[in-house]
Amino acid sequence: MTQRDMAAWVKPIHVSRGVLTAGAASSGALVTGASINIAPAGGLNYGSPGEYYSGLVVIDYLATLTSNSSLTFYVQYQDAAVDLATAYSTNVTLMKYVVPSVPADTTGLITAATIATTATTKVEGVVSIPINLRGKNQFVRLNIIPSLTNSGTDTAEWHADVIVNGAYKPIS
Repeated sequence: MTQRDMAAWVKPIHVSRGVLTAGAASSGALVTGASINIAPAGGLNYGSPGEYYSGLVVIDYLATLTSNSSLTFYVQYQDAAVDLATAYSTNVTLMKYVVPSVPADTTGLITAATIATTATTKVEGVVSIPINLRGKNQFVRLNIIPSLTNSGTDTAEWHADVIVNGAYKPIS
């Protein structure tokens, strides 16, 4: 049996972070993520050493939500052949994730309605969203639109990373 070093196959990359207050300009505003070079060893040769094939977007959050409110994350990606702000494609939505004021689903796949509560609730958790990087241009960036539904008292802090994988480094 051959053992493999997983660290040679994966890499965590910081995407973005934010602090929100319901009703403020930060709620519902697009946060442009960092540019990720998915072929750091050179051009895309799909299947060549050094290319990332997929990733896992991970958003951890801590929020204070009042009755009948929610925190929503829209996770989008853009790609480009060159790393210039004007070269990126139109945003493509990967997933909409709604954090209800009562954490009812531990699978991380809540996709719709807000769950009502009768009091202010602190919720914290992690959202994980897979992304296929095959067929994308060399540079990819992940953009996040965080939004709070209430008007003034709800707050949230969040931090997003992507863990890319598939870039193997052959032993020479």
